[in-house]
Amino acid sequence: MQTKFQALSSLYFKLLKRQKGTVTLLATMFVLSAFYFVLMSITFNKLYIILPSNSTDNYPNVVNQQMGEYALQYNKSQDIQELQNFMDTHSDYHLVSDSLSSNDTKDMTDYMDEHDVNIGIAVDEFSQNKFVGVFVVSSIFFSLLTAHMQISNKLVYITIIAMPLAAQEKFGLLQAFTLMITMSFSFIIFSPQGYFFQFAKARIEGRKDVVAFAGLSKLNWHVTWNFLTGMLIFVQYLMLLILGAILGAKFCSIASWLAYIPTLLLVSFQVSLICDILQNFCNTMENYEQLFGTFSSLFFLLPALAGGFFIDRIPKLLLAFLSIIPSFALMNSISVGFNIGYFNTSISEVFMSGNYILLQLILQIVYIAILVYISLLLDKSLTKSTSKIQPTNVTEPPTEKQKQSTVYGFGVEQMITQAHDAYININNKEADNKKMLHGDYQEIDYAPETYTTGSQGVLIYNVSKDYKSKKQVIRANKNVNLLINNNEIFGVLGPNGSGKTTLCKAVMMAQTINSGDIVVNGLSIRSDFKEVQKKIGICLQNDAGLFEELTVTEHLQFYKAICTNPSEIDFLAQFQLEEHKDKRSKELSGGWKRRLSVACALQNNPDILILDEITSGVDAVAREELWKLLKEICRDKTIIATTHTLHEAQTYFDRVAFIMNGQIVCCGKVDDITNLYKNKICLEVRGLLPKSFFQEMKELGIAVEDNQVVGQRIQMLEAQCQDNVEILFQHLNEYQEHKVIESFSITQRQFDQVFYELIRVCE
Repeated sequence: MQTKFQALSSLYFKLLKRQKGTVTLLATMFVLSAFYFVLMSITFNKLYIILPSNSTDNYPNVVNQQMGEYALQYNKSQDIQELQNFMDTHSDYHLVSDSLSSNDTKDMTDYMDEHDVNIGIAVDEFSQNKFVGVFVVSSIFFSLLTAHMQISNKLVYITIIAMPLAAQEKFGLLQAFTLMITMSFSFIIFSPQGYFFQFAKARIEGRKDVVAFAGLSKLNWHVTWNFLTGMLIFVQYLMLLILGAILGAKFCSIASWLAYIPTLLLVSFQVSLICDILQNFCNTMENYEQLFGTFSSLFFLLPALAGGFFIDRIPKLLLAFLSIIPSFALMNSISVGFNIGYFNTSISEVFMSGNYILLQLILQIVYIAILVYISLLLDKSLTKSTSKIQPTNVTEPPTEKQKQSTVYGFGVEQMITQAHDAYININNKEADNKKMLHGDYQEIDYAPETYTTGSQGVLIYNVSKDYKSKKQVIRANKNVNLLINNNEIFGVLGPNGSGKTTLCKAVMMAQTINSGDIVVNGLSIRSDFKEVQKKIGICLQNDAGLFEELTVTEHLQFYKAICTNPSEIDFLAQFQLEEHKDKRSKELSGGWKRRLSVACALQNNPDILILDEITSGVDAVAREELWKLLKEICRDKTIIATTHTLHEAQTYFDRVAFIMNGQIVCCGKVDDITNLYKNKICLEVRGLLPKSFFQEMKELGIAVEDNQVVGQRIQMLEAQCQDNVEILFQHLNEYQEHKVIESFSITQRQFDQVFYELIRVCE
């Protein structure tokens, strides 16, 4: 059996390979990067040959050359009669030190000792009219200089030959080429959206939630995806290095690989993790496709451009700290390659003091750990609620219209009482157990035994959820209380926007709640977060758990591999999916997609199965077949299902709760709710009936409620009657013939009319 890492790795490469255009895009970017890399390598080698180094050159050390601290060296004597002669001698050179001034004689002396020269000069100002600087003379040469001054009684004019500038000119070229090579490396990550298209899609479409409940943790998901992406990027970097070595580019010498390899490996992981974080700011796939590529490209390329222009002015120590941005880390490692290849700098120097590579690598590892933490923090697929448990003051009192309704409020108070009693029992039982553990046991009063902790599958207690926008606060759930028994199918019904899906998300911990608690098989989402996750399986609307490019078999294999408690059921056979096993999910019809979605959700053998409008868009035959399979396979499971198909609720659900405007307004067994209207009929009258009609019906044993509204063209009335509907019909027909009313219709109350009644009174 596959491990979770193997399963996710297999998924990663299948999706990457089958995703339209992704491989082509990534290959194109690598080819462009390689072409640019080769072109720059060849060009630089030619330019270096054009500027051959003088054998007497004394190269500045790494620190000085990158800080701009260029000391001028003098080692021969020659009479110079005037300052102009000095200027003429050096007219072809720009002998100005950026930072080594006449106050830095100690640095100058150290520099002379290092390069074995007797006389040096630090130039503060050098123009045609002015020369300001300081001569530094070695102790050996000082006595000769003093004697010469005494004999001549004048200033000593020494023939000074400036250090040839070929090396300095080459260093200036190195700055430009460091930028160019950095850009060639950056082309590989110019379009990183290909690596994260499926990753972002899984988050946006809810697939990440399904995978999490199947058994894959946030850490596994993020670390594996970023590891694989980072390794793919690193392999491309490595191919560029090999290409450079084959071409003989000195900046790709084997010695420099000691700095390149760890830096590029860590840069690859940094790039991947930064992309992981950036994709969280795209809320739709359209938004991702339009903005993510541009945003991430700018994040990687702009620092490369800026750093390239100012690299000679950025202290190497600061550059090491800036390695949190991959472009700067890349730039520093490439600079190492140039220093080793063209200036013969030692490995120890670039690691310790020259480029501070060792410090940079340590900082990169720290940055990666921080990026991993941020990526996990931004992952909201499963969130732990720490809200208060007490009810919030959001429940609205019933209106007059709601008070007059027979169905509004049915079973609600009883459900609230049961939920409260059950929650008290759970907390008392927990307190009782703690006291027993500490040897301080005493009897605690429990609520009625009917509502002990073992009798319910899911307890929803005082749950409220608000969504805040700039203009208003939307109260999606208002003090919801439900007690859902083990092994029952419980339906949550309501129109679009009523709070059904919000309530389901609260149960499956896809969002935090503002108040209340949810207990699953005796475990609270507040205190037993991870244990609750193992007991729930989810199947969301729009087949959110399915990857379009995977086949039926691949889906079942993947979900089975990541399970913590895999089921022994052969779901391929159980859901009759054999004939479609090699089809990709995007090729399946709606009904078969739903079967596959449910099969994937059941692979982890959950105790609680949440089905969010799974039959939406499915024809009646497919819906009936799916529910038949569910009732057979899930006999020992608790199912919470949302739907707006009332026939489905009436046929397959054991109990239902109607939710309107975030509140539970009716709940109970379907038959009990329907029986409220067993002897009731609905009258639709076009016109206004006289008061005498209602008195006449009362005398005949037919109770018709007079709630007519004067001026309203159509009146909706309710009548309570047994077997005398024909009498009511005859009287209404007479009123129509005498043109008291224009027309009328009589309909029997059914379950769907209960729904419409609730909508009417809750408007």
